[in-house]
Amino acid sequence: MHKISRLGLGCMGMSRKNEEKSIRTIHTAINKGITLLNTGNFYNGGESEIVVGQALKGIPRDKYFLSVKFGVLFGPSGQIYGLDVSPFHIGAQLNYSLHRLGLDYVDLYQPARMDSAVKIENIMEVLVGLKEKGYIRNIGLTEIDAATLRRAHKIHPIHTVELEYSLVGREIEKDLIPTAKELGVRVLTFGSLGHGLLNDRTLDGKA
Repeated sequence: MHKISRLGLGCMGMSRKNEEKSIRTIHTAINKGITLLNTGNFYNGGESEIVVGQALKGIPRDKYFLSVKFGVLFGPSGQIYGLDVSPFHIGAQLNYSLHRLGLDYVDLYQPARMDSAVKIENIMEVLVGLKEKGYIRNIGLTEIDAATLRRAHKIHPIHTVELEYSLVGREIEKDLIPTAKELGVRVLTFGSLGHGLLNDRTLDGKA
C-alpha cells in the first residue's frame, strides 16, 4: 500500500445481517479512492471482520490499508464488560482476526483501549515481535494520552494513533496532537460529528 487516503471507511456497523450492502459499500469506497479501512475483532462479535474479508477477496493487496483493533470484551448481552490487552493473548487475538479476514497480515494493528494494569512496554514487546514475523506491518494505538504515546514510541515507531475528535471534544489538541506531530505519528480521528450532536437533526429526529 503506497498511499493512505485522508478519509477512511469505518466498518463497525458491518455484519452478516447487512452483508450484501456492506460489501457493496466497501467496493464503492475503494473504487472512489478510499484506501483506509478500519475494523476491530470485537465489532459485531467478529462478524465485521468476516464481512470485510469477503469484500476484499480478489482485490489486489496494495489497493487498501487495513487497520484492525483488538481488546474490547463484549458479553452475550452485547454490553462491554472489560478489556483484554494481555500480552499473552495478543497473538491469539491476531490469529483469529487473520482467519476471519482471510489474510496473511494486517497493515495496522492496535489495542482498542489501554488497561492501566498492563504496561505499554509489555504490549509493545509483543506487537514488535509480530511485526518482525510479518503478521502486522505497522503498530498503532487507540485512545491514549501523550505520555503513553511517548513511552511506546521509544520502543518502536508508532504509525498511527486513533482518537475521538470533534468540535465538542477537543481535548487532544492540548497535548496529544502536538506530541504526535513532534514524533511523526499519524492521527486518525473518529466521532467527527460528536456522535450525532453536530448533525442537522434535532433530538426528536426531525430536521
